[in-house]
Amino acid sequence: MNSDQPTTILTIDDEEAIRQSFAAFLEDFGYEVLSAPNGKIGLEVFRAHAPDLILVDLRMPEVDGLEVLSAVTKESKETPIIVVSGTGVITDAVEALHLGAWDYILKPVKNLSILLHSIEKALERARLIKENRAYQEHLEFLVDSRSKKILDYSHRLKHIADRTRQFTIKENIGELAPTILKTLSENIGAAGGSLFLRREEGLELVYALDPGHQKHIIPLPPPPRSVTAHLFEKRQAFIVPDIHSDDRFASSGWSGYSNGSLMALPLRDSEGEIQGVVTLHNKQIPPFTEQDLELGDIIASHSMEAIRNLNSNMALRESEKRFRSIIERSPYPIAFIAQDRRFTLLNDRFTEIFGYTLQDIPTLDKWRELAYPDPEYRQRVEQYWEMSLAGPPIPEGNSMGIERIVTCKDGAERTVEFKMIPLGENSLIVMNDVTDMRRAENDRNKLEIQLRQAQKMEAIGTLAGGIAHDFNNILSPIIGYTEMAMVEAPENSVLERNLSEVMKAAERAKELVYQILTFSRQTEIEKRPVQAQLVIREALKLLRSSIPTSIEFKKKINKECGPVLADPTQIHQVLMNLCTNAYHAMAETGGILTVSFDETVVLHDFMPGRLNLKPGKYVRLTISDTGHGMSRVVMDKIFDPYFTTKAQGKGTGLGLAVVHGIVKSMEGDIQVISEPGKGTSFIIHLPQVESTVEMPAQRTSASLPHGTENVLFVDDEGPVALMGKQMLERLGYTVMVQTSSVTALEIFKAQPDNFDLVITDMNMPHMTGDVLARKILEIRPDIPIVLCTGFSEIVTEENARAMGISEYIMKPMVMGDIADIVRKALDRK
Repeated sequence: MNSDQPTTILTIDDEEAIRQSFAAFLEDFGYEVLSAPNGKIGLEVFRAHAPDLILVDLRMPEVDGLEVLSAVTKESKETPIIVVSGTGVITDAVEALHLGAWDYILKPVKNLSILLHSIEKALERARLIKENRAYQEHLEFLVDSRSKKILDYSHRLKHIADRTRQFTIKENIGELAPTILKTLSENIGAAGGSLFLRREEGLELVYALDPGHQKHIIPLPPPPRSVTAHLFEKRQAFIVPDIHSDDRFASSGWSGYSNGSLMALPLRDSEGEIQGVVTLHNKQIPPFTEQDLELGDIIASHSMEAIRNLNSNMALRESEKRFRSIIERSPYPIAFIAQDRRFTLLNDRFTEIFGYTLQDIPTLDKWRELAYPDPEYRQRVEQYWEMSLAGPPIPEGNSMGIERIVTCKDGAERTVEFKMIPLGENSLIVMNDVTDMRRAENDRNKLEIQLRQAQKMEAIGTLAGGIAHDFNNILSPIIGYTEMAMVEAPENSVLERNLSEVMKAAERAKELVYQILTFSRQTEIEKRPVQAQLVIREALKLLRSSIPTSIEFKKKINKECGPVLADPTQIHQVLMNLCTNAYHAMAETGGILTVSFDETVVLHDFMPGRLNLKPGKYVRLTISDTGHGMSRVVMDKIFDPYFTTKAQGKGTGLGLAVVHGIVKSMEGDIQVISEPGKGTSFIIHLPQVESTVEMPAQRTSASLPHGTENVLFVDDEGPVALMGKQMLERLGYTVMVQTSSVTALEIFKAQPDNFDLVITDMNMPHMTGDVLARKILEIRPDIPIVLCTGFSEIVTEENARAMGISEYIMKPMVMGDIADIVRKALDRK
């Protein structure tokens, strides 16, 4: 470089503060600083001003740092480029170095001396390269200009060339120094000599042909009247015919100078500074000649170039060592693959995660065989690899460029992100194990699904409560008036039979409300001895009317089966769920749905490993269909909550889970038999109980408890209020009816002693039943109150009693229930 002009540095960074900071710092050290806010402008400045060095950021708009690297390297390989970037991703560093970066520094640069040191090293290396090229050109010029003279001793030059070629294959100075001195000795004819190299403490003796007289360290500056001092003063090679008689040099007293002949050669760097000294003495045919001096200078030049290359190679090896250390310590699995598809390096993290070593997977093909045992999946991986090597971008939607499922040495599967970076004839693969992250995402998705299902069930529960309240209010007058009409109908008349059917239908509707509340978990399950065959027959009647005629029904119900301890509604729910599933399996093609119910006995050795039942008597319910059947994989999951094979929106995945829970709560078990294309059978075993089923006794109006007390009956539903009035009057009571809770409270306030009992509905406008009851008790604490409700989430029987309410009754009410409860409340007074 021209020392008359300041060294120019171009800073390319999209952050103005960083550009200004670097410029201020570097200008203090005499550098001229150019700047550009992005890669595009940076390339324009580079081409216009040819800076001596470039500092470039990686992440910039329009043209990023990697593109700048690529362009500058193509146009001027000798221009040093240092990457100063805030990204610490190893793949970016590898890519930058691959594209020709001379160094890589992480931002923020807290100590700008690090930046200065990197710049000085890069500039020195650039000077070495340019000086070497210039010197080689100069040598070639000298050789050309002195061709005639060189011909005279061409055999010596040929020998020198042969020997100096050996300089390049030496790996350290301990091997190179003897070769240099022996080359000089052979070609110049010197019997002795030494080679010194500059160190911090002075000139250090590296090698001597005849050791014993030289000092190991020659201090700098050298002692006066010494060969070394004269060389540093003249800064060029020289010869001394006889050192004994030359007054410029003080006598060393060494007797080894046999004839006094001496030659001193400087080893200069690209700046011309002396970095080493070679001395030769005892010319075999003295004295040393100018020809000897010229040849010595040539060999010294090659020697210094070899030393510089050696130092560069050592620095490169040290850099490679540091790079390998970074790779080994990387938290990511990393692999290097040579052109012959053999692995050259697997870092420790690779082996830690996958378990494979170089002995397990020496080649890429062996890795694929073990990591991707599925042939089809392996083929997709290989296609991606070939596409990556070919160069064009990977098509969008090709997930193999992002993640792969890798089978580890222990058989476990890991989800791994891959990044393949071509590096000339080799390839670098950087991986990221995202198994735990993907598993957490899947768990979160499952939880979100369960939350949505729970919210749906909550909505169903809210809807069920509303339906129960309204439907029970509708059923109350139907059941009440029908019951009173049946009392007046002639015995065994057509009218009595018709009213009896109406009563049965109303009772079924009442049970339906109970089923809805049970499904939404808003009523308690009460188990009692039940003739399950009766519940099954009633449920099948309902199913037959709702399932298309393309499904043929077959039923085999044993009427003599013993009772089971259960809730009738739950038996109904189990049958409805299983039959509905059977219908869905045959909806498109039609088929046969068979329901059978009989008794069986489970022995100790009955179906071992298939049913978890205690020995004893059981009833067996079997629901079979001729639908599409199930695979073993599906069968293993059908009782899992939220698992469904139906399309989205067609099912919650809760039906079979509910069935399984109900059966298990009854201490029974459920078995599934199915094959694809051969239909499905669900077989349920429930334990029989010895208790008999108590049938409710028929009660006449005359047998019900009567009374003559005064009753205030409050209900906002007019038909319910009138029905209650008629029922109570039939039982002998005097009844005042009010459909407004507010008005009822005013009447009671006016005449609190005129009433012996208050019966109030719960859900009423303006004032609910529990509030009305509390205000009445404040007026007259001793009056009995009966609370009626079609459904309430707020007041239960337990907390109603805690509020002072005497009795609690659920709608729809029958005359027997209201007669008993009214009498019970009055008698407790």
